Amino acid sequence: MLAPTITINDKEYTAGTPKAGVWRKIIKFNNNFANKNLAQDEEAYEEMLNLIAIGFNNKEVNSETIEDGLDLDELMPKFTEISTWIGSIVNSKVKQLPNA
Repeated sequence: MLAPTITINDKEYTAGTPKAGVWRKIIKFNNNFANKNLAQDEEAYEEMLNLIAIGFNNKEVNSETIEDGLDLDELMPKFTEISTWIGSIVNSKVKQLPNA
């Protein structure tokens, strides 16, 4: 799976190699918000912005620049794309473990 890209203020950014801690944050997000209406939960919205930013691992892509520069109809698809991409990285490494 190719690294996700995001365009903010007419500049395209490609996600860098994610840090290990982002996986823990995705697990926590899934546990905390699995049964909530994400469209009406401000805490979930903030966490989605944070996870997208952390997933891109670029100081120019942060919660504020995402919120100000990403169209609303792109938010959920971008969150899904970045979390799926990170999940695919984790799954590919798990398959390399002996007895996995």
